[in-house]
Amino acid sequence: MKPKFILLIMVFLYSMTSSAQYYKGKVCDAESKQPLMGATVQLFNRKNHFVCGAVTDPDGLFSMQTPKDTVTKVTVSYVGYARLMVHDEKRLSEELGIIMLQPGQTLADVEIKGQLKKQSIDTDQYLVTDSMRQGTQNAAQLLAKLPGVRRDWVTDEIQINGETDVVLVVNDVEKPQNYIREINPKRIAYINVTYRPGGKYAGHAVLVNLKLKDDYVGWDFTPHTRDALFINNKNGGFLTFYAPFTYSLNKWNFYVSPNYKVNHRKNASSIETEYTDRYKKKSLGEVDLAHPNEVLYYYQPSITVGADYMVSKGHTLSLQMNGEWTKSKNKTNYDLERTDSGLTSRASQESHDKYKTDDYTVGLFYSGQIKKLNIKSDISYNNYSINEDRLYRETGTDDNENLTHGKKHFIRYFFNLTFPFAKKWNFYIDYSLIWRKYINTNRATNENIYTSINNRNRVGSMLSYQPVDNFSIRVGMGWNNVIDRNSAGRVSHTTWEPGGWLFWKPFEKLTCRVNYTCDTSYPSLDQLSSNQYRVDRWMLHQGNPFLKQTVQHHIYSTLTFDKWFTVYQRTLVTKDGIYSIYNKGNDGMITESNFNANESQFIYGITGQYQLMKGLMLNEDVSFFTEKLKNDAYGCNVEGHGVMVRSELNYMLQRQKLNFRVSHIYIYNKEAIFQGDNVWGMNTMMFTAVRAFLKGKLPVAINLAVPIDNMNNKRYNSTSIDGYSTKRYYTDQNNSGLGIMFVAKYNLGGGKSTRKSDNSFNNDSEKQTVNF
Repeated sequence: MKPKFILLIMVFLYSMTSSAQYYKGKVCDAESKQPLMGATVQLFNRKNHFVCGAVTDPDGLFSMQTPKDTVTKVTVSYVGYARLMVHDEKRLSEELGIIMLQPGQTLADVEIKGQLKKQSIDTDQYLVTDSMRQGTQNAAQLLAKLPGVRRDWVTDEIQINGETDVVLVVNDVEKPQNYIREINPKRIAYINVTYRPGGKYAGHAVLVNLKLKDDYVGWDFTPHTRDALFINNKNGGFLTFYAPFTYSLNKWNFYVSPNYKVNHRKNASSIETEYTDRYKKKSLGEVDLAHPNEVLYYYQPSITVGADYMVSKGHTLSLQMNGEWTKSKNKTNYDLERTDSGLTSRASQESHDKYKTDDYTVGLFYSGQIKKLNIKSDISYNNYSINEDRLYRETGTDDNENLTHGKKHFIRYFFNLTFPFAKKWNFYIDYSLIWRKYINTNRATNENIYTSINNRNRVGSMLSYQPVDNFSIRVGMGWNNVIDRNSAGRVSHTTWEPGGWLFWKPFEKLTCRVNYTCDTSYPSLDQLSSNQYRVDRWMLHQGNPFLKQTVQHHIYSTLTFDKWFTVYQRTLVTKDGIYSIYNKGNDGMITESNFNANESQFIYGITGQYQLMKGLMLNEDVSFFTEKLKNDAYGCNVEGHGVMVRSELNYMLQRQKLNFRVSHIYIYNKEAIFQGDNVWGMNTMMFTAVRAFLKGKLPVAINLAVPIDNMNNKRYNSTSIDGYSTKRYYTDQNNSGLGIMFVAKYNLGGGKSTRKSDNSFNNDSEKQTVNF
């Protein structure tokens, strides 16, 4: 009997242990971030009955083992601080994370229901719990669990409240977006979502900052491929492959991310051009994707390598290197009916643009905290070179070839300091220094075409005040000075960049935000260089070395009803934006160049998510914009407008690990263009199915794009001036043709609670990356 009795006791103890729950976390002062010893933590079940309690140790830590019961509420109290209640109607996660107590509010209770979310003037902060991580394999899937966030099941790209301009950063600094989206959710401690950020990221709609744990040890490897085939344009398509790898041990963190992109894009277009009455030409045939006449071959391998070292607690030093190599071949040809001096004949026209770039960047980054001071600093060097060959050929004319070599040296230093004072105040200041040198030469003659040395100094500061939790205000000002010495002379500009932010939460379910930001951008080498090349028989292209920097003022207002919808209004006022302009010379030749003009744009929209039933979710986005482009010196005063409607219906079968999505996208944009029109649109249905294999480690997605209206006769751009007019209709491979996309990835790795800080190379952009 004794062995049976012992066995019975062991089974009983095992059943008690297996049914137990372990709750743990840390309690800190919300202002000083210091741990609080002796805070009382209590757990309650669904009936509001006390389950168990604990007291925090000298490090502010607590842990409790509870019997199997549904814990829905935790209360935390400490003398001189407001009592905090965290409540979830279903069940609280066992990982309670860091709980911040507000000092000096002894008479009021602070209650948080549902997600562990904290809102401030322009940022929503989420504590990532084990329940949030459940069912996710990467950071993109984790972000999709936040309110207002939508993830593209095929590309993993993120939209927030209808905004597609979302920058993902890690530990306050930017990295390749594909790499960040694949970060293991187990590494993520907090998520900060900032709307209309200022300073370094001014001009972007949303900044998502992933704060990682500093004690995670392990490795992750996620090979990933995304491929597409467009059926009705002679097999155009693309292929992408990347394989981010991260290894963390003790105070070190190493990462490497190789990437490879290939795009064979095929589109169709037609032109009708007239130079006075003596020369006309018109494409033969209709615009048809089955007979593409615009072909792009684009190859881009790249690799990022980096290492982080935690010098001491709260101080991290990082070194990062990046290499990117691009080859692009773009060919456009037309069969024409041509009329020259009254004689009509058949002719052909070809344009070739081939270039190769080498892009190398290295940077050193520091992030640290000294008492209440948060410090960030980085210095980086970028070396960029490009060889470009352009060729224009037309029946009856000599070939016109232009061979150039471009070189850029770019050095950037950035310093940022943030510190709180007087309890309710916070001060921010940053400084950046940039030195950039452009050299553009003719490879055939070795002649120097354009040289520029550019120096920039910027100082910015912000002051914020938050008297209560549901209201805060911030004001800021930036000073930006640019001196450019180029082949055409010396240009100097100074701009002031004011800013303002307002946050108000009058009710629990209603949040109001108004943000005003200002940012500055700069013209590229293509836009500045005085290099001249032929783009048509009677047309030359030439850059403008006197282009000014562009200053943009953003006013963004939102009204958010939690778990329902967000109404927004955005005003964008652009000073000295860069736009195309055409001029006719005395010899009859048309010159295509750039000029500065002012633009104002007003956008109104509503976006929402609605759960129709269990597993069935409806997403809806509707927006409308108007804009005006103006330059009195050129007599420019034109208007534009557009509308976008996007509907998504998602159905998730969790037991079968199968998800379906049906979406419809309608866009019509008539942009404000000087000397012409630019009309773009799409009307497409998309059907997506995702199935996870091997316990969720191998998700596979198939996407089918079916155009309702290919809009080939509605999508065009045109130019019209005295003595010259042209109109071009065109297709869009990604949105006009029937296409199938395949996505697969495999998640490997293992670890437990590392540190990882990802860094940013914020260089001036040159050639535009091809979208996939």
